[in-house]
Amino acid sequence: MSSCFVCDESIEPFIDFGPMPIANGFLTEDQLAAEPRAPLRVGFCAACKMVQLTELVEPEQMFHENYAFFTSSSAWMCRHFASLAETQVGRWLSDREDPFIVEIGSNDGSMLLNFAERGMRHLGIEPSANVAAVARERGVATDIRFFGLDAAKEIVDAHGHADLVLATNVMCHIPDLNGVFGGIAHLLKPDGVLVFEDPYLGDIIQKTSYDQIYDEHA
Repeated sequence: MSSCFVCDESIEPFIDFGPMPIANGFLTEDQLAAEPRAPLRVGFCAACKMVQLTELVEPEQMFHENYAFFTSSSAWMCRHFASLAETQVGRWLSDREDPFIVEIGSNDGSMLLNFAERGMRHLGIEPSANVAAVARERGVATDIRFFGLDAAKEIVDAHGHADLVLATNVMCHIPDLNGVFGGIAHLLKPDGVLVFEDPYLGDIIQKTSYDQIYDEHA
């Protein structure tokens, strides 16, 4: 990829880690010889200042029925999500009648569980079937799919517009940001709220946290 996936201007590579295996792609012994690899290079767009990978792995190779990370395995994240949910309820939802909350990249439902337990209408969008199945077992409504404008239109048709859209550590996983934000704009009510959290490049550089650079973080 030689053009920015946000503004379509040219990008300049500045770090090259060489060919790398797919992150979290744990293999059996029989699969080792044929392990797929992809270039891991980071580029900078001088036009819009976006830092991004210069080559992208197909999403289906990373988010699937064997996805390795379950949010509930991190006690810290569960505490953070409980606090974040409480803040959003108090700030945006407490005075709304029958609010509807959508989370993009909802994993095993650890965030939305805080809204489900309050009896609030909610929907998680999660492309990895194994973690989505756990969310459903926990009583969290979940669609197994990728999010975009088409998904947003179907959600609105089925459930109405959303009061709150959440995306925690998700936007950095999505190369088609224009498509995702187009979907969010369609999904939200006119007075709806988007809340998202993602790693900050300044912190990554300052703390030399280069493990944040891998194929899932586009």
